[in-house]
Amino acid sequence: MLFLRRFITSSSPRLALKTRNLASSRSFSSREINHKPRPPPTAQDGEDVTVRGAMLNGALATSKAVVGIATHSPALISDAAHSFSDIATDFVTLLSYRKARQPADFEHPWGHGKYESVGTAVVGCVLIATGLGVGSHAGVMLYDVLMHDYWSQHATAMILPELADPFLSPVAAMGVAAASVALKLDMYWMTLRVGQEQNSKVIIANAYHHRSDALSSAVAFAGIGAASFLGLPLLDPLAGLAVAAWVINDGVDVTQGAVKDLLDMQIDSALLTEMAHVCSSVPGVKLKGDRSIRGRRMGPMMSVDVNITVDGWMSASSAHQLGEHVRMKLMARWSSLRDVRIHIDPDIRQEFEVHDPGGVNELRDPPQLYEERIRAILGKVSEVLKIRQLSLTYNIHGDVDLRMSVLLKPGLSIVASNSVAEEVKRLLVRHIGELKNIELDQDFGEQRQYLEEEDQDQDEKKYV
Repeated sequence: MLFLRRFITSSSPRLALKTRNLASSRSFSSREINHKPRPPPTAQDGEDVTVRGAMLNGALATSKAVVGIATHSPALISDAAHSFSDIATDFVTLLSYRKARQPADFEHPWGHGKYESVGTAVVGCVLIATGLGVGSHAGVMLYDVLMHDYWSQHATAMILPELADPFLSPVAAMGVAAASVALKLDMYWMTLRVGQEQNSKVIIANAYHHRSDALSSAVAFAGIGAASFLGLPLLDPLAGLAVAAWVINDGVDVTQGAVKDLLDMQIDSALLTEMAHVCSSVPGVKLKGDRSIRGRRMGPMMSVDVNITVDGWMSASSAHQLGEHVRMKLMARWSSLRDVRIHIDPDIRQEFEVHDPGGVNELRDPPQLYEERIRAILGKVSEVLKIRQLSLTYNIHGDVDLRMSVLLKPGLSIVASNSVAEEVKRLLVRHIGELKNIELDQDFGEQRQYLEEEDQDQDEKKYV
């Protein structure tokens, strides 16, 4: 076939070009036909991959134990014990994964995400214990090899005298170890992918556990081969110590991340910076200071608090609308955000770290009390019929700025109305010393409507 292709290419370049085009079109069409889009990830994927890993661990643990005893291989027997421990971590992973995805309830208003952090910490501790066990076993073997007491040759005979003579070749033990390496690495990549898709730290931690099992099986494979065929038993414990260090390091990283989540430590600074850019992209929104945004993890989900700064004279509804834009932008960008709380600050405001009564920065009264006092004062001014609008702003110096629109009696001249406005300002400053800047608008446009409403109210009172 290769000869025929070369003959066609050399004899007829045009025919060769047509042949290549036809082959490429066929290959493209076959890829197009066989291609099936992968369905979107679901929470069931995490449960399925965990159950599949538990079944694999059970099968491998049994196979290693049987073949290890039959071949008198301490390395494979200890590897079987490692695989049996994996079944326990699979159970912890499945339980915490399911619990973390339950909806919030009365007792858990922020959800159940912390269950996954607890499960991750447990799996991390098991990884550390596994590494310590592998390291201890490797250390004992290293000591025995250096002291010329070959444990690999005599251990099984001491434990099981009736099986002193192995009835299986070491090749069988190497075959089981090699199969374990291949299967566990495949399980590692599958579990890691699902964990990353689900943003599940406990699934990712379980993937690291699969990888540690693959590494320990690789050490068992190398140790059996080195001792049986190369006459180098020293390689087995040395490789075991290296794997132990690797597994312990993975366990420490997993446990440390879980403990940070349980202690509500700040999420990654790079992620916070990206979130801050998203918030600042909303027109009219500013973030001031390093504490403007903070976040914490709750298992696979996150909760974020954001302090935004807006125009101090903006209405409450407008400020709330800006806050909603910020919240929706964040939740659209990060699907793992369970809760986003927005605190809105005016750009001119009082802030207190410690309350200092009697000082210049004493906390001023709430707006309702000021409004009641202002209405009581203006009620004594006969020329003022009604307060149309009233807005208070607390500035950084502890003073209060006032914007107000009042309805004056009809028939007043411009000079008279200006005199009334000045009198109102003097009264307010005299009785409320915190008022420093007062802007007063005089409204004449609705006097007729106001008088008609007053007459209507009086008529209704008569009939009553």
